[in-house]
Amino acid sequence: MEFIEVKIDKDIYPTLTENYLDYPFAYGTIVNLTDKYINVKPLARIEGINEESIQSPASSIAPNDSAEVPFYIIIPEKYHSDKTALSYSYFYLVTENEQPDDQFQKAILVNSSNSWDGRVSDLYYLIKKDLNFSTMNAKKVFNEYKTILDTLPAALENFYKAKLLFNRFIKNLVYTSDPRATGEYVQFPHETFELKGGDCDDLSVFYSLLLESVGIQTALVDYKSDEMIRHVNLLFDTDLSPEQAELITKNDSKYFIRESLKGKNEIWVPVETTSLTDFETAWKIGPEKFNKEAVNDFGIATGKVQIIDVY
Repeated sequence: MEFIEVKIDKDIYPTLTENYLDYPFAYGTIVNLTDKYINVKPLARIEGINEESIQSPASSIAPNDSAEVPFYIIIPEKYHSDKTALSYSYFYLVTENEQPDDQFQKAILVNSSNSWDGRVSDLYYLIKKDLNFSTMNAKKVFNEYKTILDTLPAALENFYKAKLLFNRFIKNLVYTSDPRATGEYVQFPHETFELKGGDCDDLSVFYSLLLESVGIQTALVDYKSDEMIRHVNLLFDTDLSPEQAELITKNDSKYFIRESLKGKNEIWVPVETTSLTDFETAWKIGPEKFNKEAVNDFGIATGKVQIIDVY
């Protein structure tokens, strides 16, 4: 059993851990040089990330035949790197013996932990990693306003909690562009909190985390006007039915009706996190952009605007 070639399918983005469990990061072309079927176990490790080799699903190769086999990798949760660097991946083929029948080495780019592949759906990984940090900070705010929250109708709880969190945290931040001239860079929510600012994806991730940590469902809105200009903001689920919309506004252009995880049509509010003023202003700008680009200009229908649920 021998390698013919190995092709790296994707660079490594350490924070996007589950991507590498579900999708191969490399493919190897191998050949069976014998006259019998052979079961081969592909293994791989990346220098600086894995201490031991990670086994991928076994494959059966016909006599004197070649095949392409996938290689998967596991990024340890504890792994963190501040820099993007070139590393090496090592590939092994094991058949009957524990020792490799053949091995292959190839260079691979390992991005920093703050690097991002530019897909808004993958911002979920950054939200997930800082959940405990956000829950603690959100609870502090709710304790301060406990008297007010306790007197609200239960139906308005999500809306007013979202408003309190925006006015406590988001309005006190500043907008800053990515620190890199090229490539995608995104901050973890705790970094946005510590640095007191970020760009549109940083601010949207931070606000989404604050809401998700207290049980308010959010969705990121990816505005893809063209290849060079992109923007991210969010929607959150008020938990109100369409019939309850007047509890928060009589202006039906300020909300969007969509299905929640509970399978019910509910009132969702678009919020522009980069407004950095107060919740009411962010709630004014968010729907204006959403209605123009996502609805009136058919952004959702044409794929130029995409809504990505965070869960």
